[in-house]
Amino acid sequence: MKRIISILFAVALLWGCEQDESTFAPGISLQDLSFTPTPGGAVMHYKLPSNDDIVSIKLRYQDFKGDKVTVEGSYACDSLVIVGFNEARQGVPGVVTLCNRQEEESDPIDVTFDTHDSGATAFFHTAEVESYWNGFQLTYTGVENASGFANVFYEGIDPLSKQPALLFIDRIIIRGGEHTLKYSLQQAQDEYTIVVRTEDFRGYTVKEKAYGGIKANYMDLLKPENYSFICKCSQEDPEQKLGMVYLFDGDAKGYNALGRDADDTEYYTFLAGPDAVGAPFIVHFNEPQVPA
Repeated sequence: MKRIISILFAVALLWGCEQDESTFAPGISLQDLSFTPTPGGAVMHYKLPSNDDIVSIKLRYQDFKGDKVTVEGSYACDSLVIVGFNEARQGVPGVVTLCNRQEEESDPIDVTFDTHDSGATAFFHTAEVESYWNGFQLTYTGVENASGFANVFYEGIDPLSKQPALLFIDRIIIRGGEHTLKYSLQQAQDEYTIVVRTEDFRGYTVKEKAYGGIKANYMDLLKPENYSFICKCSQEDPEQKLGMVYLFDGDAKGYNALGRDADDTEYYTFLAGPDAVGAPFIVHFNEPQVPA
């Protein structure tokens, strides 16, 4: 009798374990699922079955590092956002299951999806570094819905150790659309090497690129003897102190005009006209120059 009871208990225990690990038919097919590639991932669109016992849907996959990721959705929405990729990929495998109120999961459905380059990767498709006044300018065109960060450095001298070092300049958020960023650098060099390092929103470094041989344009005051100014409609009146000479007399604050007599007969200024609108004002450099 004891032997029979033991056997029945074992069968009941086994049946209970099988119940805990049981699954059910998903009630959803591949026709109810679709995927749209996005920068750095994708979106899974789904249509849950009309079943009051089903409460959620899960997608399991591995990101670019091989880490396991699970995202979950419900009847409150019709899509899931897939993240964790940098370079574009095709045929990324995943598994979809449904969950019921008893916290049981359905039989899995195997799926695949594609991704586009993330914003941190696509950044380098259009990024350019060019010379600018006292430094350089960085231009890029971000993809729509871009995300991620770009850290900008330049090779210089560490002010503490006095040794060559990579000096941090800026950390920018990568956004969609066209952007131009201008930087003036404290350490003057004939040529700069600019380093840009991108990372995703989780802090992982995505890509790095160095732009060498970037020449900086330095602004300097051009002396009057090194250029000539031509204006055919300038009013030249020595008595009223009108003429081109007052453009270049060094009185940038207008002290002469402010200190004139109260009779308003002397102006100490440049006056063009009549017919000055649209007329050419020509600055002729004696040597080749880049005007600021």
